[in-house]
Amino acid sequence: MNRRKVITGTGIALFTPMIGCLDRNQSTEDDMHNDNDTSGEDENDDIDTEPQNGEEDTYDESRQDPIFIENTTDDEIVVEVFVEQKSSGEELIENKYEVPSKTGLEIPSIADVGSEYRITAKFDGMVEEYDWTVLTCARGPGAGTGTALGVEIAEGELYILHTDCDEIGAGEKIELTYENHEEYIID
Repeated sequence: MNRRKVITGTGIALFTPMIGCLDRNQSTEDDMHNDNDTSGEDENDDIDTEPQNGEEDTYDESRQDPIFIENTTDDEIVVEVFVEQKSSGEELIENKYEVPSKTGLEIPSIADVGSEYRITAKFDGMVEEYDWTVLTCARGPGAGTGTALGVEIAEGELYILHTDCDEIGAGEKIELTYENHEEYIID
């Protein structure tokens, strides 16, 4: 009987500290792809984002965020990307790119904070669209600097994903070499 108590006590003692590491809301890569949530609810509403220890966050309203085109395949691909500012209807980008394998292209400083954009990407007969609102992100202790949008070709599929404030995602794949998008525009 003592042996059972020892085994039970040891199991509880070893498992209990790990309970806090289990997160029922863990994201997968699929959660980042095509995140067009139309419910109007922000899943991060319950997260405490207030500054700590009396320090204040600041906000950069003049920030402009990038768009990345990421080819994670072993083949060179051709992708078309269109970026429209929704409030004016102006086409900011309307290009076809020839992207080498394992390469990311950066379209820098294209999206203004607080503005909305319609992103359309075409690859190998597939078409994806995404409505992107560029978030105002806090800068300060523990805060990130901005957001980004990615057009990704992975395993022969086309995805559009966005990176919210304080998240790692578009433009940060270590296996890719990032280049200036203008060098890869084709007719």
